[in-house]
Amino acid sequence: VTKSGSPDPADVGQTVTYTYVVTNVGNSTLYHVAAVDDQLGAVTLNATTLAPGQWATGTLTYTVLDTDLPGPLENQVEANGTDGSGANITDDATESITLNAASEIDVTKSGSPDPADVGQTVTYTYVVTNVGNSTLYHVAAVDDQLGAVTLNATTLAPGQWATGTLTYTVLDTDLPGPLENQVEANGTDGSGANITDDATESITL
Repeated sequence: VTKSGSPDPADVGQTVTYTYVVTNVGNSTLYHVAAVDDQLGAVTLNATTLAPGQWATGTLTYTVLDTDLPGPLENQVEANGTDGSGANITDDATESITLNAASEIDVTKSGSPDPADVGQTVTYTYVVTNVGNSTLYHVAAVDDQLGAVTLNATTLAPGQWATGTLTYTVLDTDLPGPLENQVEANGTDGSGANITDDATESITL
């Protein structure tokens, strides 16, 4: 038995198609030929009786999940059949698919008004975007001067973003400026890896 998977490497969300080929490489007919994938179950073959030299094929599919990261995606197939004497004949094969683990987060921060006067309230807007190819969980952002940002989402699929705001009233002691602070955003991907980014905003006083 042989097993091949495509595409390889694969991204989260892609469907991998596995192709199985079971060949009678002996010199007697095999009956009740079957194949079972240890992760995906039974393979439907296009023949279950194989004369010497004949083969049967089948396919199964699997959609890659975040929790499969960082990979590789590995599974095994076992094929079996019985010969004319009733003996059980078996073989197995393993396939390993490399996963593209491109987890990435991006954070931006903007403040308004800019410039600002003493006594004015500056509103900071934070945007945290999943710019990778896997879902990010437990997404959070913290401003080094103003503290935690309340985001409107903490789980982000690829391409999704979350926003939040914080405010600060300019003090005399902030002069002559500029008013500078930094935000750090982080989240975890399906493998549990911590993904981070930071951004700095400077407000002229």
